[in-house]
Amino acid sequence: MDTCFHMRQMAKYEDFNFSVSRMTLSADCAPHQHDFNELEIILSGSAINSVNGFEFPVGAGDLFVIGREARHEIRQVDALELYNIAYDASALRSCNEDLRGLPGFHTLFALEELYAGRSGIRMKLNPDVFAKVKILLEELHAEYTNGEAGFRSMIMCDFTRLLLILSRSCSAGESSGSIGKIAHACAYIEREYLSDVNIGRLAASVFMSERHFRRLFGRIYGMSPFAYILSLRLAYACQLLRTTSQSITEIAMASGFSDDNYFTRCFRQKIGTTPGRYRASGENRP
Repeated sequence: MDTCFHMRQMAKYEDFNFSVSRMTLSADCAPHQHDFNELEIILSGSAINSVNGFEFPVGAGDLFVIGREARHEIRQVDALELYNIAYDASALRSCNEDLRGLPGFHTLFALEELYAGRSGIRMKLNPDVFAKVKILLEELHAEYTNGEAGFRSMIMCDFTRLLLILSRSCSAGESSGSIGKIAHACAYIEREYLSDVNIGRLAASVFMSERHFRRLFGRIYGMSPFAYILSLRLAYACQLLRTTSQSITEIAMASGFSDDNYFTRCFRQKIGTTPGRYRASGENRP
C-alpha cells in the first residue's frame, strides 16, 4: 500500500497550508500519494520520476506539477537535488486576474488541478529562467525557514512571483496540444469576460470546431464556456457590491450584463440571494 502524506505533515506552521523544502535524495522515494499539490524543480542530479504510472527521466531545470492524490515515486536516484513546494489549491484561487490571464498559468496550475487522471505537468526551464527561479527559490526557502515577522505575506508574494515567471515561460512555449489550446482560450476568457466573448470565434482562434471546443472545455472544467464566463462576471459583481456604492443597475452593466433583471435572476440562482440582500448582509464570499 502506498504511503499517504498530508499537508499537516509537510507544513512547518499549522495555520499555513504551504511548505517549501530543499531536498537531497541519495535513495529511491517509494510510491506515495498526498492530499496537496506539489511543485518540484530539479536543481541537479538525475532520476526517473513516475506519476500515475507515466515515467520520465529528470535532470537539472526540469519542473513537475503533481496534483493531489496522484501516485508518485522517484527511482534510479543519482545525487538528486530539488526544491519541493507543497501547497493547497486555495493558494491559487487568490491569484489576480493579471496572472490568470496567462495561458501558461492554466496549463501548469489550473488545468492540472482540474484534469484528473493525468501524468502531471512537466516542463524544461531554459537556462535564463532557471537562473531566476533558483534565486527566487532561495529567497522563498529562507523566508519559510526563518519565519520572521510578516513571513506569510512575503512567502505569498514570492510564490506569486514564481507562478508568474513559470507561467510566462510556459506561455512562450509550444501550445499545439488540446490542453495548451484550452489554456489559451481560458486565459482569453479571464482577460475579456466583461466583454462579449463569442464562443465560436474563440474556438476557431485555437483551431478547434465549436462543438469539440465546448465538449473538451466541459470535460476539463465541469461546466460550459458560458457558465465559466458567468461565474467570473458574478464574482466581479460580488466584489463591486462589497466595495462600491454603485447601484444594482450600474453593477449589472459593469459586470457584463445587459439587463439588470437577468443579472438578478442569475445572481439569485448562483449565489442564493439577491444582489441587494447580498450587499446588505455584508457577505464576504465570492
